[in-house]
Amino acid sequence: MGTVERKLREREARRELILRSALQVIATQGIRQATVDQIAERAELGKGTIYYYFTSKEAILESLLEASLDQYFHGILAQIAQADKLAEMAQAVLQQVLRNHAANPPLFRFYFMLLADPSGAQLMRRFSHRHLRRMSELRTAIAARWGLSPTPVRRLADFLGTYVHGVLALAVSGRDPGQVGRDATAALIAFLSEVSSHGEISPHTHSKGGVTR
Repeated sequence: MGTVERKLREREARRELILRSALQVIATQGIRQATVDQIAERAELGKGTIYYYFTSKEAILESLLEASLDQYFHGILAQIAQADKLAEMAQAVLQQVLRNHAANPPLFRFYFMLLADPSGAQLMRRFSHRHLRRMSELRTAIAARWGLSPTPVRRLADFLGTYVHGVLALAVSGRDPGQVGRDATAALIAFLSEVSSHGEISPHTHSKGGVTR
C-alpha cells in the first residue's frame, strides 16, 4: 500500500470514528445537548482534530443524515430489478430496509430523533432535497421494471416509502425487528395481492436487441 493510499484510509477511518462517537454521544445526551467537546472525548481525539474533519457540530449532524439516507436506500434498487412480481418487490424492499436498520440501529434512531427536534428544521430541509432525488431514482427504477405510467409509479413509491417508514419507526422504538418484519410483510403481501387481483402487473423484460418480450 502506498503512502498516499494509507493516509487516505487513515483519514476515512478517523472520520468514521468521529461519526460513530457522535452517534454514541447523541444517544445518551440528545441532539441539542451533545457537544463537540463530548464527541472529541468519546473519540479520544483533540477538539482541533474534530474541526479538521468537520467545520461544526451541524456539519457532523449533516454527515450523519447523509449516512442514514445512504443506509436507507442501500440495496433497494437491486431488489426492484430482481423482483418478478409486485408483491415480491415490495416484500424485498421492506426486508432490505430492515436489514439496513439491523446493520446500524443507532443511525436510524438518530434520524427519527432529528425528525422530532424542531431545531433541526433547516438541516432536514437540505436532507429532504437529497431524499427527493433518491425517490426519483426509485420511481424511475419501478417504471422501467413494471411499465407503469408516472401517476401509478408515484403512488406506489410513496406508499412503499410511507409503509417502510412506519415499520422502521416500530423497530427504532424497541419492538423486535424480526417480528415487526414478519407482521409487516404478511400485511403488505395481503394488501398487494388484493390490489393485484384486479390485474397482475408484470415486469418488462428486454432482449439484447431492446425488444420487449
